Amino acid sequence: MGKHCRKTTLCADFRGKERARNAINQITAECPECETYERLATRDLRLATRDLRLATRDLRLATRDLRLATRDLRLATLRTLQPMEDLVQLSVAQGCATITLRRPDARNALNFDLIQALANAITRVAKHIQEKPNEIRVVVLAGEGKSFCAGMDLKAVMHDPVQMGRMLRQLSMTLLALRQLQVPTIARVQGAAIGGGCGLVVVCDFAVTHPEAKLGYPEVDLGVCPAVVAPWLIKKIGAGPARAMLLCGGTMKGDEGFSRGLVTHCAPLDQLDSTMATLVTRLLSGGPNALACTKKMLNELDGSNDERIAIEAAELSAKVIAGEEAQAHLSRYFSVNPSSKTER
Repeated sequence: MGKHCRKTTLCADFRGKERARNAINQITAECPECETYERLATRDLRLATRDLRLATRDLRLATRDLRLATRDLRLATLRTLQPMEDLVQLSVAQGCATITLRRPDARNALNFDLIQALANAITRVAKHIQEKPNEIRVVVLAGEGKSFCAGMDLKAVMHDPVQMGRMLRQLSMTLLALRQLQVPTIARVQGAAIGGGCGLVVVCDFAVTHPEAKLGYPEVDLGVCPAVVAPWLIKKIGAGPARAMLLCGGTMKGDEGFSRGLVTHCAPLDQLDSTMATLVTRLLSGGPNALACTKKMLNELDGSNDERIAIEAAELSAKVIAGEEAQAHLSRYFSVNPSSKTER
């Protein structure tokens, strides 16, 4: 057998282990404290093993709770989405799609859910027009109740700049999407259209109102910058008149809004629907392709497709409204008008 064969190595290892065990036993016999330490170490090992089992059990329970929480969140999201969709009604009849804001108890003030629901409705209309171009040839934007849209619902998010920024960005992109619909759009302004609500009015190709309706942009009165609506107002009435209107703030009656170019039609309230019907019929008589091409060209000529401006406008508005001046103005306004939520 060779000096370094496998059997020799194994025997040497065995003798080494035996000697080590014997040495440990001898030390334990000679030193009672070592035996105590050994018992303590064994106990600690058992406790550590138990703690590991408990931690494993807790991890399984936490994983189960996470799965349940995820399920509950999905269910809550589904429950939330339906009411959000109920905030906007979309109907189609005889070539005309009508999008109706349905928050009449708050004068159709624009909170995040309403803006999102409006954006969803516009997306659905745009997709339908793309897939079946002859089924929707005119879009009417309306408001349920006495007001068309009383502006942004500022009270709930006044002290939450993150949520306010989300609202403003969503509104700005929704205005852009409304403008880019391939068919003519008409705002049916049966009542107040203030701030962001008046922004919806001027984004549409046509707007029909009555002499007593309340229109305007009072943002600067509240320490707020009307940046989101400014590009659309300039396109509607021109840079000079838009500058004067936005810097002065305030509101005006429907007949003044008509004379200053905010709306294209002004009729007595009892003739509002008949005026709308006449305009819709007139637009339906045009060639669908001709109208779509004309609108596309007009949007390109006046810069309506510039997404960068829409984004920058929202960021500027969000920055200003989060500042001390706007917060002070809004706090004073809502302390005097505690039941109000809107821009005016």
